[in-house]
Amino acid sequence: MLSRNTKRFALSVLEGLGTPVALGVAMRLKYGEHDDLANLRIRPSDYLDTEPYLFGADYAAVNLLRKHPGLDTSIDRAEAARRSFFESERDCYRTNERLSPLLFDSRHYGQRVHEFVVCVRKWMRRLLGSMPPPSAGDGRFGPGSTFGNVGKLTTIPDKMTRAVDLTSAATGFLHLWHQTNWHQAALDQRHFGLNVVPGNRFTTVAKDATKDRGIAIEPSLNLFYQLGFGRAMKGSGCLGRFYDLGSMQEKHVRVARAASKSGLAETIDLKSASDTMSYNLVKLVTPPHWFANLDALRSPKTSVEGRWHRLEKFSSMGNGYTFELETCLFLSIACSAMEMGGMTPYPGVNVYVYGDDIIVPTGVSKLLLPALAFFGFTTNPRKTFLTGVFRESCGGDYFNGYRVTPYYMKSDVDQCPTEAIKAANALYSLCAGDGAPWSAYNLHRSWFLLLDLLPYNLKGLRGPRDLGDAVVHDSQDRWTIKIVDGVRYVRGVVPMPGQSVGWKHFYASVQLATALYGSVDDHPQGWSPGVTPRVNDDEPLGYRVKWLAYS
Repeated sequence: MLSRNTKRFALSVLEGLGTPVALGVAMRLKYGEHDDLANLRIRPSDYLDTEPYLFGADYAAVNLLRKHPGLDTSIDRAEAARRSFFESERDCYRTNERLSPLLFDSRHYGQRVHEFVVCVRKWMRRLLGSMPPPSAGDGRFGPGSTFGNVGKLTTIPDKMTRAVDLTSAATGFLHLWHQTNWHQAALDQRHFGLNVVPGNRFTTVAKDATKDRGIAIEPSLNLFYQLGFGRAMKGSGCLGRFYDLGSMQEKHVRVARAASKSGLAETIDLKSASDTMSYNLVKLVTPPHWFANLDALRSPKTSVEGRWHRLEKFSSMGNGYTFELETCLFLSIACSAMEMGGMTPYPGVNVYVYGDDIIVPTGVSKLLLPALAFFGFTTNPRKTFLTGVFRESCGGDYFNGYRVTPYYMKSDVDQCPTEAIKAANALYSLCAGDGAPWSAYNLHRSWFLLLDLLPYNLKGLRGPRDLGDAVVHDSQDRWTIKIVDGVRYVRGVVPMPGQSVGWKHFYASVQLATALYGSVDDHPQGWSPGVTPRVNDDEPLGYRVKWLAYS
């Protein structure tokens, strides 16, 4: 359920926007028509090119609460995610059947398909290299859960203290694991062992008010080396030399903005992209040595509500290399479509891919969309824009050059002080700079309403955007500044460290391995009294006010 203050804040924003669409959203919210709120959409093509202000307000109104988990809809979101999982598996099965003949004869569907497949293979080899670099065998730990580590027992020493989970195919990586500090830590533990499991387990996380997002939790050793191969993909071949994934989100946003004015590029988004990346497609186009290693580390089965299902997809979200692999795959397909259409692709210059977000020159979609469909992918019509003055990519939404990226409320504004600050900063950002049309609407009342929710000692924590949500963003004349040794400070609110688990609870070899993997918590005195269990974002441990340096 939405809290009283959250509903009051949302109504004030909608009233401040004041358009007919916004007032319609307000009426639905007031009378509890939450199913309508969750499914309400608008189309950029319904607006004139000269109406960025009207579109921006309506776009903000329909998206304001769409991702809030408190909407009381009749939709079973977890069931919707499970249903989507099995629908994607059926799609992958059909794709595997369609692509199976190409594994033995790439001319099975004719010369044109043969040439396209050869081109995609060439680009995959160019982006990845013919063989994985030696660094691919350098595994690493992620911050989240594994097949056997759940809840708060997901710290790195916790992962090295229980049995290692792995699939049968991943046993081929045990010779590498035996050379790690993790293995040395395992030898010191009496009850340590290897636990061979059929695959990963399915779970869901919040996505929006209509459906949760399905993810897979991988076995610990598989994930350890999956992350190593994902990092190796970023640093090998052209992908590492010329295509900086770290800066690609920012590039996508800039290109999307320019394309919304010029119309010279198309933005393409896919539905359930990673879940429809079929096994035979990856086998068909990936260099053999890369495929052999990636195949050994993938999970061949998924446990859904206690039942094991053999996977038709190659890998899902939760696999440590899925994002990098799908980036390489979609970039190779996009570059091939450009070449087959008589254009010269320059990754990062005239073709951009980040995960399943694709930007190509206008006209390329005539070849690219059929190719994606042949390979088993479905275009998301709500987030794909080939014509008109709207473009969207990597969280940047632009209408004829104006930023119209909406603010998505994902939690109650009175859940904790930092949530109110986060919402206030989102409104401030929307109304300031970058050609945003929001400044034409009266959202000041909503901003002050959020400040009223803050305790008295936090209301005056004003500061620059560079400090994120540690301060309330405001004009510089409202900051409280002190200067020490030439360094400027403002007061901000920071999370209090949680209660750590002392190192005495872990073997000395586990402590050493944790330090070598670069995961010892920072501590003001330069040492760590222990490790702090991970907590959910909606379970704050507490906050304190301190002076923060800024440039």
